[in-house]
Amino acid sequence: MLFFSKSKDFHQLSDEELIDQYQKTGEETCVGVLYERYYDKIYVVARNMVKDREAARDVVMTVFEKVMLNLRTTDVQSFSNWLFIITRNECNQYLRKHSNTVKKMTEWGDFQKKSSNHVESSPLEHLLIEEQDANTRFRVREAMAQLSEEQQNCIRLFYFEDKSYREIAEETGYSDSEVKSYLQNGKKKLEKLLDPDR
Repeated sequence: MLFFSKSKDFHQLSDEELIDQYQKTGEETCVGVLYERYYDKIYVVARNMVKDREAARDVVMTVFEKVMLNLRTTDVQSFSNWLFIITRNECNQYLRKHSNTVKKMTEWGDFQKKSSNHVESSPLEHLLIEEQDANTRFRVREAMAQLSEEQQNCIRLFYFEDKSYREIAEETGYSDSEVKSYLQNGKKKLEKLLDPDR
């Protein structure tokens, strides 16, 4: 997202005047001034919440993209309060996603270490966890359809619904060892289907 040519006149306006001007005219420089005015404060909040400088910068950019998108149709009483709420929500969303990814990778690593049929870590975890393009999603669906029902259930619940082993066992009625087995064997089969040369 580009932020805009500086204008002395716009910089002299209050937050309320900038918002009013943006809502009336769609002049993006107004949001650019608000961005410059609040970037440091929002960045500090984001960095303190996500504990990562690059992630904090990404959060700030996402926040101001949402500001630009929503400000014209939102009745904002206090811009700073509204901005901090958006920032907190974006940080929480980042932390939830990051936590789920770490949990999944850790759980896979834990039971792979305990398994006698150890499978080397592969891009499959990233392929299942991260958002992919339509072609990749189609390939994954086609490969999933070739798994047993139990393997499909466990992989769907683990990767796509963020369930833990315990939650999968409770939901499906499988034992803990069955959940681990279905996940392990389903993962191995998916790797072969998605990468035949492996």
